[in-house]
Amino acid sequence: MKKFLLLTFTLSVLLSSCARYRDINVSGFEISGIEVLGLTSIAVECRAMVDNPTGVAFKMDKVQANLTKDEGMFATIRLMESGTVLPRSRDYLAVKCRIDIVDYLSILALGLDADKWKAEGFRINGSITVSGDNGMRKTLKIKDEPLGRFLGKVSFFK
Repeated sequence: MKKFLLLTFTLSVLLSSCARYRDINVSGFEISGIEVLGLTSIAVECRAMVDNPTGVAFKMDKVQANLTKDEGMFATIRLMESGTVLPRSRDYLAVKCRIDIVDYLSILALGLDADKWKAEGFRINGSITVSGDNGMRKTLKIKDEPLGRFLGKVSFFK
């Protein structure tokens, strides 16, 4: 009987902690820092507010994406480091990505002042993998998505 109660309790805790993945909310995406790594590479620190009502901590494991501008390859994006979202918390998730510029002439066409660049005309293709401390893995595939719309609706569990 004790084994049955222990098994029932364990299953109920596990199921209640992972049953609400769809309730995870990601909002307020913002760039918090830019570091020049070389002539063609930058590190971009960004963060987003994450409301995690589940009983599972998670973090980004992998980001692989290509950024295109006017049908041509502009840059590649790779994850450098990621923070962890604690269970049952509402906090910022900080992520640092490396962006390697592929098309140098596009930078000149856009202007050298990156603060004035607009998301219009940029499209993103790739994937983002998120894993939980319970072994759960979820991959968000991004297929030819306008960059502005993608940044406005980032969500991994819907």
